Amino acid sequence: MTKVLHYWHHYHHHIVTLLLTVLLAACSAGGGETGTGFNGKEQITQGVISGFGSVIINGVHYNTDNATVLFDDVESTEANLQVGMLVTLHGEVNVANNNGVATTIKFERDIEGEVIDNNFFVDESLNIMGQTVFVNNETIFDSKVVAITAMGEIAAGNFVEVSGFSDGSGQIFATRLEVKAASREAETVELQGLITERVNSTFTLGNLLVDATNAEFNNMNETDLQNGQRVKVKGDFDAQNNLLIAAEVKLRERTIAKKYNDIDNRKEEVEMDGVVTRVIDAETLMVNGQIVLINANTELKDIIVADIAIGDRISLEGEVNANNDIIASEIEGKQLSSSELEGVIEVIDSHAQKIMVNGVEIIINATTRLKDDADESDDDERRFFSFANLAVGDKVDISYYTDPVLAINIATKLEREEKESRVEEDQSPENNRDTEAEFDSDEDLSFSKLESNNKSGDRKIAG
Repeated sequence: MTKVLHYWHHYHHHIVTLLLTVLLAACSAGGGETGTGFNGKEQITQGVISGFGSVIINGVHYNTDNATVLFDDVESTEANLQVGMLVTLHGEVNVANNNGVATTIKFERDIEGEVIDNNFFVDESLNIMGQTVFVNNETIFDSKVVAITAMGEIAAGNFVEVSGFSDGSGQIFATRLEVKAASREAETVELQGLITERVNSTFTLGNLLVDATNAEFNNMNETDLQNGQRVKVKGDFDAQNNLLIAAEVKLRERTIAKKYNDIDNRKEEVEMDGVVTRVIDAETLMVNGQIVLINANTELKDIIVADIAIGDRISLEGEVNANNDIIASEIEGKQLSSSELEGVIEVIDSHAQKIMVNGVEIIINATTRLKDDADESDDDERRFFSFANLAVGDKVDISYYTDPVLAINIATKLEREEKESRVEEDQSPENNRDTEAEFDSDEDLSFSKLESNNKSGDRKIAG
């Protein structure tokens, strides 16, 4: 358990490379054109969606005009993608300007099922059908149940969907969790993981027993069942006996690249953002359940191999070999948010993509997960919510970390909430007049202007 919680509570003290990406004025174009009009390299990208207006994954804006979107191998639409979902994208990317063109975007939920127990206030985890799901302040939370507005309010019996980084053995680090209904009722449950303890037509996924005696098998036969296979199971859940009665068992690939390599048997370049789910030895890791090989040519940034532990967040680039393992050319340690801040935006610097809340300056970049919960926003505003939509006076909830070298704050998640008064009640009349004059301006407030106003009112700004 200590190693697992390392993901949520251990923050690297290594230098973190800051990628400040200026959002495109015409994001819907995604930064490129298909065919000869786009100059980029072909690769597979696995990462979390941080925004739309194009699809933004790992800080890259991908044009999706001609992309095929798949939900569990069934063709869907981009409208069904949501911030916080872990997806696998195949396409082209231009690393010089962080733009790309998507060919295929695939989403596979890790769980859609019933909550057994909520341990959020104990160790920030939930037991969902025998799987331990860890959440933190970077997890995107949504709820279709009006009475459930926070993780701690989730109760046994609630029907939820989870997407995140999984080791396949029953532990999931959630990047998105949505409460879909107060109870499951007649809904089919869904779960994927690695088979263990297989006996005839029964096996275990995490801590859940699966009975596949009467199941339909897809991409495999019942006699093909083996320990270590990754499968997706759909069926009915018996909470009293912790049993999933399978209606369908589908064989899934354990690697993100094999489905593409099988097309033309070539080596594919991969970029992945994820969690270390196993440390096999000094040269072999598992990231999101995918084997990653380290060698003398692997460039390490902000991370030491000997210090890598289960639960560490990393990003990597590499090439897929004949065994569909990733040979890492670069591995970078990722710093997690260590602070949270809730308040009203006082200043916006559009050029630097920086805001000030409660006197604290925070950078918002292309990897920041953005979510709009403001009641006055319509569906389009919520979906395409971006830095450009922020306004002075907006109430926001921010998770962020402080770069130890550059001494700047970088947001990992920003949620806009219901607007409050643009002027704090405890300000003096003099400060109210100065601040209101700035707030009413059509131009963005500059940090220098606010500092000048606050100095005249004997109010300090914390950097």
